[in-house]
Amino acid sequence: MHGAVLVSGMELTIIMTNAMVNAYSKVGRVDDARRVFDQVSIRDTITWTSMIAGYCQEKRLDKAMQVFDMMPDKDRTAWTALISGHEQNGEEDAALKLFEQMLAEGVWPTPFALVSTLGASAKLGLVMRGKELHCFVLRRSIGTDPFNSFIYNALVDMYCKCGDMMAAVALFRRMPERNYISWNSMVTGFSHNGLESSR
Repeated sequence: MHGAVLVSGMELTIIMTNAMVNAYSKVGRVDDARRVFDQVSIRDTITWTSMIAGYCQEKRLDKAMQVFDMMPDKDRTAWTALISGHEQNGEEDAALKLFEQMLAEGVWPTPFALVSTLGASAKLGLVMRGKELHCFVLRRSIGTDPFNSFIYNALVDMYCKCGDMMAAVALFRRMPERNYISWNSMVTGFSHNGLESSR
């Protein structure tokens, strides 16, 4: 499609730009995505976020950060892509710092940003940090939205990975909805912490 557009001399619309940047990024052709990105003068949140996510997927976090820094209006979707990208690529400390920076700038976190931040806390064994996030969720009533099982599962998983099985059990019992992820986290948590699951 990109080649046909270039040959025809047709100007890229924002929809075409976003489709190409996203498609190239998803198949690992992030340099081609960047060429399209650089070729256009009008970009929206989707264009910027697709480019950031593409670089994160290819483990090129420095490039993702450069694109993010160039972004004129950093919305919560872009922040989430950057935080998740760092957490998924083993840069947990950076993910936590980015989350704090996002809050300091007054940007409301998405459930996905919270889950990535909880994942970073779990990987680093920072149970107190995880508890702070748990309190943040409760204070903001974030757990009452459609993603509540998504966030609750991340909290249970964090407590299990940090070895705080009492907190994990207490939260598990209060969960409004449990699924196989909830149960799997508990069973794995008991196993990894050398405990038998209660019946």
